[in-house]
Amino acid sequence: MKLRFNGEEVTFADRLCLDALVVRMNCETQHCAIAVNNRVIPQSQWNLTSLSDGDVVSVFNAIAGG
Repeated sequence: MKLRFNGEEVTFADRLCLDALVVRMNCETQHCAIAVNNRVIPQSQWNLTSLSDGDVVSVFNAIAGG
């Protein structure tokens, strides 16, 4: 399965859920949001969100400010 993760193409031999991808990519998950195909996925749904070949996953870090 090929994904685009933060702008870079990554390949995995098996299908993943979003929470497994976060672990494999060693993401810091505190104070971040993750979008799959431009749709933000609540952290409570990461384990229920199956990824498919060609999905685009973006991690956004929260930044305080105004």
